[in-house]
Amino acid sequence: MQGFWFNLRKDKFKDKHVREAISLLFDFEWANKTLFYGAYTRINSFYSGSELATGRVITQAEKALLLPYQSQLSASVFEPVSFPVTNADGDVRDQMRQAVKLFEQAGYQLKDSKMQDKNGEQFEFEFLLYSKDFERVVHPFRQNLKRIGIKTSIRLVDVSQFVNRLNNFDFDLVSLRKGQSISPGNEQLSFWGCDSAMEPGTSNWSGICSPVLDQLVQQLITSHSREQLVNTTKAIDRVLLNEFMVIPQWYLPAYRIAYWDKYSRPEISPVYELGLSTWWSTEAEQAL
Repeated sequence: MQGFWFNLRKDKFKDKHVREAISLLFDFEWANKTLFYGAYTRINSFYSGSELATGRVITQAEKALLLPYQSQLSASVFEPVSFPVTNADGDVRDQMRQAVKLFEQAGYQLKDSKMQDKNGEQFEFEFLLYSKDFERVVHPFRQNLKRIGIKTSIRLVDVSQFVNRLNNFDFDLVSLRKGQSISPGNEQLSFWGCDSAMEPGTSNWSGICSPVLDQLVQQLITSHSREQLVNTTKAIDRVLLNEFMVIPQWYLPAYRIAYWDKYSRPEISPVYELGLSTWWSTEAEQAL
């Protein structure tokens, strides 16, 4: 999962409607076309590109795992997963309308071109970055947010300051990438567990704390088969996506390589790796 991570410890981001509204205004299609020449694919899971990723429609196995917690979950957890899709032309008016409605549900109102709370304070937040190159991605996003009265700023710091602020929860929104194992286990507690939410230096960057996630992760850790592990991870993925704690960015679904045709490869390659260590020289093979 690579994306913009909300700091849920901040009062301004505690309402899921607010997080969803902001997520709607990140125009991936425009960024992919204009900035990346169409090279990337939108991330749609915390376990993208693997068998662990939940599909658009919930499976019976996932439903069986989640139904015991139905009263603690939003009805949308059981609905098809969807992400906003634009025409890549910069027109996000539909998303803007949806975002304004979501902010209204959270108790805000768009007044005098400002998204204001009940005290008349404008909604604002800061992007924390350590790479100036990423500003070209953030600036168009900021423009979309400005159109519905949200004030944003960019704080560009060096890597050591970035790590220090991240470890001490001194941020609003950060762009980070979290890698995953193809066999998730105990580390998921540090990623999503309540015990790690307020622990300085935690891997739970957003500070998510959900009793349902805690219990699902425990089921994941005690899985007695690969099938159970995969289905439980998919259920966790579905709950995480529904929290809108991250605005997913992009990934490259291929390897960019050039190689000399004197090398041969096995018929069966590793599923998630290029497998360079298994290649051999055709010339050496013929010399045998």
